[in-house]
Amino acid sequence: VKTTLGTQYGNFKADQSNAGGESLPPGSQTPGAGAIPSVGGGTTQQNTLGLFIEEAVGLRDRMFFTAAVRTDQNSAFGINFQRVFYPKGSVSWIVSEEDFFPKLKWLDQLRFRSAIGSSGVQPGPTDALRSFTTSTTSIAGTDVGGLRSNALGNPDIKPERATEFETGIDARVLNNRVNIELSYYNKKSQDAIFNLTIA
Repeated sequence: VKTTLGTQYGNFKADQSNAGGESLPPGSQTPGAGAIPSVGGGTTQQNTLGLFIEEAVGLRDRMFFTAAVRTDQNSAFGINFQRVFYPKGSVSWIVSEEDFFPKLKWLDQLRFRSAIGSSGVQPGPTDALRSFTTSTTSIAGTDVGGLRSNALGNPDIKPERATEFETGIDARVLNNRVNIELSYYNKKSQDAIFNLTIA
């Protein structure tokens, strides 16, 4: 029996600043010297905290079981969604070691295996946030600053989730000189994250 506990913390931060200018006069060396200067910047930050526990059990060196679960919290999740869980499990059986299995000279080992597990893709750092952009509007011949919607945001956003099932047979034959593996798997994704254009 083997028990494993663990934690993982990730901190991503990107700072950006830019400056530019148009119609630069001869000899100018800075963006601000242009007739039409432009300045911009921004900060992107995303934090993830993950915890997991895994239990592995072996029976008579023939059957092996593994069960685990991981939970993540991420700063990009919507305010209405706090935590996600990713379970997994697997079983492996070396059936050729059992007493009832016939002894074949050409077969050295035969193993059956099966596993299922889930994983996720986190949303973008600002996908859950509603944001605005500035605009200038002419009212009665006067330019007036204003705001307009830039991103609608999503307070319910959660990770894109994928669950995969796999099963197969492994065999060693001819004095361990040849390995044969046959596998079948099926993967299903849900809650896909993509940009949706709204009229």
